[in-house]
Amino acid sequence: MYDSGNYQAALRKALEKVGYEELRKEQEKARKEGRLIGIGISSYVEMCGLGPSTVVTATGFGGGLWGGSSTIRVHPPTGKVQVLTGAHPHGQGEETTFAQIVAKELGVPVEDVEIVHGDTELTPMGMAHTAAGQRLWKVGP
Repeated sequence: MYDSGNYQAALRKALEKVGYEELRKEQEKARKEGRLIGIGISSYVEMCGLGPSTVVTATGFGGGLWGGSSTIRVHPPTGKVQVLTGAHPHGQGEETTFAQIVAKELGVPVEDVEIVHGDTELTPMGMAHTAAGQRLWKVGP
Protein backbone atom coordinates (compact mmCIF):
# COMPACT_ATOMS: atom_id res chain seq x y z
CA MET A 1 0.00 0.00 0.00
CA TYR A 2 1.48 3.33 -1.05
CA ASP A 3 0.28 6.59 0.42
CA SER A 4 1.03 8.77 -2.60
CA GLY A 5 1.42 8.60 -6.32
CA ASN A 6 -1.10 8.36 -9.10
CA TYR A 7 0.47 5.43 -10.90
CA GLN A 8 -2.40 4.82 -13.35
CA ALA A 9 -2.31 8.44 -14.55
CA ALA A 10 1.49 8.34 -14.83
CA LEU A 11 1.33 5.17 -16.94
CA ARG A 12 -1.39 6.64 -19.17
CA LYS A 13 0.76 9.76 -19.68
CA ALA A 14 3.82 7.64 -20.53
CA LEU A 15 1.81 5.60 -23.05
CA GLU A 16 0.54 8.82 -24.60
CA LYS A 17 4.04 10.35 -24.80
CA VAL A 18 5.53 7.33 -26.60
CA GLY A 19 2.53 6.96 -28.92
CA TYR A 20 1.67 3.47 -27.67
CA GLU A 21 -1.55 3.12 -29.71
CA GLU A 22 0.33 4.03 -32.89
CA LEU A 23 3.07 1.54 -32.01
CA ARG A 24 0.45 -1.21 -31.59
CA LYS A 25 -0.97 -0.39 -35.05
CA GLU A 26 2.54 -0.48 -36.53
CA GLN A 27 3.11 -3.81 -34.76
CA GLU A 28 -0.08 -5.29 -36.23
CA LYS A 29 0.80 -4.10 -39.74
CA ALA A 30 4.33 -5.53 -39.44
CA ARG A 31 2.97 -8.94 -38.36
CA LYS A 32 0.81 -9.07 -41.49
CA GLU A 33 4.03 -8.47 -43.47
CA GLY A 34 5.80 -11.28 -41.61
CA ARG A 35 7.90 -8.99 -39.42
CA LEU A 36 7.86 -9.11 -35.64
CA ILE A 37 8.05 -5.93 -33.61
CA GLY A 38 8.13 -6.14 -29.83
CA ILE A 39 6.94 -3.44 -27.47
CA GLY A 40 8.21 -3.45 -23.90
CA ILE A 41 7.09 -1.46 -20.90
CA SER A 42 8.78 -1.40 -17.53
CA SER A 43 8.02 0.45 -14.33
CA TYR A 44 9.19 0.29 -10.76
CA VAL A 45 8.76 2.02 -7.43
CA GLU A 46 11.88 2.56 -5.37
CA MET A 47 11.98 3.04 -1.63
CA CYS A 48 13.93 6.23 -0.99
CA GLY A 49 14.23 9.30 1.19
CA LEU A 50 13.37 7.50 4.40
CA GLY A 51 16.23 8.71 6.54
CA PRO A 52 16.90 7.52 10.07
CA SER A 53 13.69 6.75 11.95
CA THR A 54 12.09 4.19 14.24
CA VAL A 55 10.04 3.00 11.25
CA VAL A 56 13.19 2.19 9.27
CA THR A 57 14.84 0.48 12.22
CA ALA A 58 11.69 -1.61 12.72
CA THR A 59 11.98 -2.92 9.15
CA GLY A 60 15.39 -4.42 9.96
CA PHE A 61 17.62 -1.75 8.47
CA GLY A 62 19.76 -1.30 11.57
CA GLY A 63 21.89 1.34 9.83
CA GLY A 64 18.86 3.60 9.59
CA LEU A 65 19.27 4.19 5.83
CA TRP A 66 21.25 7.38 6.27
CA GLY A 67 23.62 8.18 3.46
CA GLY A 68 26.51 9.63 5.37
CA SER A 69 27.65 12.78 7.05
CA SER A 70 29.57 15.66 5.55
CA THR A 71 32.18 18.16 6.65
CA ILE A 72 32.37 21.50 4.86
CA ARG A 73 35.63 23.46 4.91
CA VAL A 74 36.05 27.03 3.68
CA HIS A 75 39.68 27.77 2.90
CA PRO A 76 40.81 31.31 3.71
CA PRO A 77 41.88 33.53 2.06
CA THR A 78 40.64 32.06 -1.27
CA GLY A 79 37.10 31.30 -0.11
CA LYS A 80 37.18 28.00 -1.95
CA VAL A 81 35.04 25.28 -0.38
CA GLN A 82 35.79 21.62 0.15
CA VAL A 83 32.99 19.17 1.02
CA LEU A 84 34.13 15.89 2.53
CA THR A 85 31.22 13.47 2.36
CA GLY A 86 30.49 9.90 3.37
CA ALA A 87 27.90 9.76 0.59
CA HIS A 88 29.28 8.13 -2.53
CA PRO A 89 27.85 9.11 -5.92
CA HIS A 90 27.51 6.39 -8.53
CA GLY A 91 26.61 8.33 -11.66
CA GLN A 92 23.28 9.88 -10.66
CA GLY A 93 24.65 13.43 -10.73
CA GLU A 94 24.86 13.73 -6.95
CA GLU A 95 28.38 15.19 -6.98
CA THR A 96 27.18 18.09 -9.14
CA THR A 97 23.98 18.48 -7.10
CA PHE A 98 25.92 18.57 -3.82
CA ALA A 99 28.23 21.26 -5.22
CA GLN A 100 25.26 23.31 -6.45
CA ILE A 101 23.50 23.14 -3.07
CA VAL A 102 26.63 24.12 -1.13
CA ALA A 103 27.42 26.95 -3.57
CA LYS A 104 23.91 28.35 -3.27
CA GLU A 105 23.80 28.10 0.52
CA LEU A 106 27.25 29.66 0.99
CA GLY A 107 26.94 32.18 -1.82
CA VAL A 108 30.05 31.06 -3.70
CA PRO A 109 30.54 30.09 -7.36
CA VAL A 110 29.87 26.40 -7.95
CA GLU A 111 33.32 26.17 -9.58
CA ASP A 112 34.82 26.97 -6.16
CA VAL A 113 33.23 23.91 -4.52
CA GLU A 114 35.16 20.64 -4.49
CA ILE A 115 33.32 17.46 -3.51
CA VAL A 116 35.52 14.74 -1.98
CA HIS A 117 34.00 11.28 -1.57
CA GLY A 118 35.21 7.72 -1.38
CA ASP A 119 38.39 8.49 0.55
CA THR A 120 38.12 6.60 3.84
CA GLU A 121 41.06 8.49 5.33
CA LEU A 122 39.53 11.93 4.71
CA THR A 123 35.77 11.60 4.57
CA PRO A 124 33.29 11.08 7.41
CA MET A 125 31.60 7.71 7.88
CA GLY A 126 28.92 6.89 5.36
CA MET A 127 26.85 4.03 4.10
CA ALA A 128 28.39 4.25 0.59
CA HIS A 129 25.34 4.27 -1.65
CA THR A 130 22.05 2.75 -0.60
CA ALA A 131 18.74 2.19 -2.34
CA ALA A 132 17.41 4.84 0.01
CA GLY A 133 19.41 7.47 -1.85
CA GLN A 134 21.71 10.17 -0.64
CA ARG A 135 20.59 13.40 0.95
CA LEU A 136 22.50 16.57 1.76
CA TRP A 137 20.58 18.21 4.57
CA LYS A 138 20.74 21.90 5.42
CA VAL A 139 21.50 22.40 9.08
CA GLY A 140 20.94 25.68 10.87
CA PRO A 141 18.83 28.76 10.31
